[in-house]
Amino acid sequence: MRSGGREGARERWNVPDWRDEAAYPKPDELSDKVWRWEFIRRMRDYRIAWDRAAPIQYELSCQQTEKSGRDKRLIRKPDDIYFTVNSAAYSFPDRFTDLIKYKVHPLHNPRLSPPCFFEHRASILRFRDEDGGVRALAPEPNTRQEPVIIPAGWTMIGIDLTEPIPAQLARARVLLEQLQMNHAEEWNFGDRLKAKKSARRHKTLWPRYLRVLDARDEGVRYQEIGIHLKGLEESSPESEGLGPRQADAVLDRIERAKSDAKKWHKAALRVANSDEL
Repeated sequence: MRSGGREGARERWNVPDWRDEAAYPKPDELSDKVWRWEFIRRMRDYRIAWDRAAPIQYELSCQQTEKSGRDKRLIRKPDDIYFTVNSAAYSFPDRFTDLIKYKVHPLHNPRLSPPCFFEHRASILRFRDEDGGVRALAPEPNTRQEPVIIPAGWTMIGIDLTEPIPAQLARARVLLEQLQMNHAEEWNFGDRLKAKKSARRHKTLWPRYLRVLDARDEGVRYQEIGIHLKGLEESSPESEGLGPRQADAVLDRIERAKSDAKKWHKAALRVANSDEL
């Protein structure tokens, strides 16, 4: 394996050495949102598309700044790790579907790792598919009528702020889950919903999934990945002078390690593409 290639990938994308387990976060050290970002920033299509969009975003930002009479020298450059893409992707959606599909807002530099997403302070990492449950109409002391636009697939439910919240939320949850169950099959989102609900069962494997992604990005073979992550010795039965049965057992363990590494890689790609978050 070419060590230069390995080191280059790590330095370019700001990721740890995949062989160093301690360099990766433990399952409960990051929120699900941050875990989601850690997978997305390792996706090849996101990285390529972001690097194409960043110069365009910079030009758009410079134009907007000049129009407003501000100094464009204050704008971050595309090679700044804290530079973000936003309007460029949505101004040219056909060119940047590989960014938009991940629903990150704003579109952070894939070289940026937690915990800080803005320089000097932590940010709230947002995704465009997490709007549900974060907005509410401001209450008034008198009865009123409000014109409300309800997006497709959404619903509304009333909560009385003058009464205790927990009991109302419990009743609301029963009602909402019933509505969801009634429409999941009719609107064909049942399978996607089940995948998201089952994701938490696999969270203990997410650090391992990241290591597989980083290893593959360096060009490491599945066999080498599986052997290392399962703590096996990489050696040939012939070199150890093993008998036929022992040699078959060693080869079987190696083949299973290779197969497991492939499964972990596929699972990592599912997480990154939001099927499990």
